[in-house]
Amino acid sequence: MTINFRARVIEGNGRGTGAIHFPDEKKELLNDGMLLRMFVYEKQQHFYAPVLNIRRRKGIYIPKRIALGLPRSVLRWKAKSPDGFYAPIAKDGTVYIPRNVVAKYNLKKNDIVKIVLIEQNNKSQVFYKKIYSLQRPGRSNENIIRVSPKFCRADILFRLEKLPIKPPKSSLLRTHLRQGMNYAFTKNGFLVLFQGNKVPVIVNPCVSWEKLARYLGAYFSDGTKKGNSWAITASTFLQARWYLRMHKELIKDAKPELVLVYTNHNADGAEITLLRKKWETELGQKVNSIRVLQAKGANGSKWNKYGSLVIREPRQILLDVYSRLLDGLIQQIYRRKDKKLGWEFLHGVLEGDGCVPATRRGHLSISTNDIEYNVIQQVLFTIGLKFKVISGKGHGRSIRIGALDLLRNFPFIIPHIFNYYPKRRATFFKRLNTVGAVKFLLNEHRPASWVKLWLRKNGFVNKNYKLTDKGKRLRKDLETGIINI
Repeated sequence: MTINFRARVIEGNGRGTGAIHFPDEKKELLNDGMLLRMFVYEKQQHFYAPVLNIRRRKGIYIPKRIALGLPRSVLRWKAKSPDGFYAPIAKDGTVYIPRNVVAKYNLKKNDIVKIVLIEQNNKSQVFYKKIYSLQRPGRSNENIIRVSPKFCRADILFRLEKLPIKPPKSSLLRTHLRQGMNYAFTKNGFLVLFQGNKVPVIVNPCVSWEKLARYLGAYFSDGTKKGNSWAITASTFLQARWYLRMHKELIKDAKPELVLVYTNHNADGAEITLLRKKWETELGQKVNSIRVLQAKGANGSKWNKYGSLVIREPRQILLDVYSRLLDGLIQQIYRRKDKKLGWEFLHGVLEGDGCVPATRRGHLSISTNDIEYNVIQQVLFTIGLKFKVISGKGHGRSIRIGALDLLRNFPFIIPHIFNYYPKRRATFFKRLNTVGAVKFLLNEHRPASWVKLWLRKNGFVNKNYKLTDKGKRLRKDLETGIINI
C-alpha cells in the first residue's frame, strides 16, 4: 500500500517530536499499529513510524531529529507499508523484536532466524541470528537479537524468517555436528550452528565422508586443534588451492585470511613483493599479511622456495566443527572397518606429515606425536598396512612404512600419493626405484633370494619367477609413476 497526501506538521509530545494527521478519506486504509515508511518530499528524508490515535485522529509521530528541521506548514508526504518491521537499534546493537512479529512467527528463546537488514539507501545485508530472551524490570520477557553497534541510530528495516530445525529431505545431517549447539536449516539445506556466544557458522552437511576424508586427514596433520582461531597450513600452491576449495565447500560463510610465512637469510622487500604476487596469482586471492622468519642454520635445502601459506579464520566455532567432523570420520573408519575411507584419510595425513627420508630405501615416514599416533595407528590397522614406530625426542613419534609393504598395497597408493605435493611425489618414485624388488619388476634385475620369495608369496611372480598378471599390473603402475616424475 502506498498513499500520497498533504499534511501540516504539528507539535508532538512536547519533547521536540512532531506529528501529522492523515486525511479522513485515507483513514480506512490504515490500522492502528500499522508500520509505515514515511517520506517527506520537501526534505527528501524518510523514517519509520506506526499508525497511532493522536488527538482522536489517525496519525504518526515524527522523530525529533527530523521534526526539528521541518517547517510548521503543509508538506507533501508519501506513506508506504514496508515489507518487514522497524525497531530501534541500541548502542550495543540490541534490537527488541516487536510483539506482533514475535506472535506472528511464534518466536522463542534460542530460535534461529534469517534477518535481512535494509538500510536507507536500500542496501541490504543478510544475517543469521539467535533469539535471546531479556527480562526488564516491570515488563514481561522480551525477545531480542543483536546486530553490529555500527547500525545504532540508523533507520533500518528488518525482514525476518524463522528457520526450521527439521532437515530437508536431501540433507545428510550428521547428528554429532548439532549436539550441544543451537541449529536450524536454511532453504537450501545448509546448517546454521550457534554455540554460546561464539560467532555462528553455516555448514554444508551434504558433503560426503568420501569427499571429506582426505581433506580431514590433511587437517589432522596441518591444522590447528586448539585456541581461538581455525587454521591450516599449505606447503604448495596445489595444496593451498585444494584446502581453500574444500573449506569453502564445507563452510558456506567462509571468509579465510591468507598469511604467507617465508624463511630466508637475505629476503629483501622486492623479493617479498614478488613472492606475494606469485601466491596471489596462483590462488586468485589476496594475501593478507606476510611473516618472514629468521633462518636457523645454513641448510637452505629444508626451506620451501615459495614459503608456506597459513589459511585461517578467527572463529572458534570452526575448531568445534572440524573436531566433530574428525571424530565422526574416525568413527566411520573404526566401526565400519572402512578401508576406502582409511586410505583417503592416510593420503591426507601424508600430504601434511609424510616424507621420504632415506636415499635408497624407498620407505615412507609420518612424523607425529603420542596423541595423534594412536589415531594413525588404528587407521593403519584398519587398512592392513604394516608399519614400525620409532620414538623421537620428547613426545615425538615416527611411523615408518617399508617399501615392500608399499608395493603390496600399491593399487591404493599410486593414484593419490602426494597428489598436491609434486616435488615429494617425484622424490617418492625416485627413491622407490632404488629398491631391489622394484628393479626386478622393471628391469628383471636379479634380486636377493628373500626378495624373490616375498614376490612369489605375494603373487607378483609364479613359481618360475615370471611376472603374473598382478605383477604386470604393478610394473605398469610403477612405470606410470616413474615416467610422470
